[in-house]
Amino acid sequence: MMVRPRLERRSKDNHLTAREIDVLKLLARGYHNCAIADALFLSPGTVKIYVSRIYEKMGIDTKQNPRVAVALRFAHKSGEP
Repeated sequence: MMVRPRLERRSKDNHLTAREIDVLKLLARGYHNCAIADALFLSPGTVKIYVSRIYEKMGIDTKQNPRVAVALRFAHKSGEP
């Protein structure tokens, strides 16, 4: 999946930047950091930073399966099944 780069701007919902939302969408689809990096033309280290920021902004406890929590919260907010 190819996602076009976006300018850094913030969404009103949860104060995520547009790029963080790009990463979040791929996280919610089950992509791992390296696959996200490939899709968004980023380094894996940059993706790791984005993921950490997303978890922090969304209040995700990284000690208890954070990818499942972020996917569920994203799906709930966007109305996806």
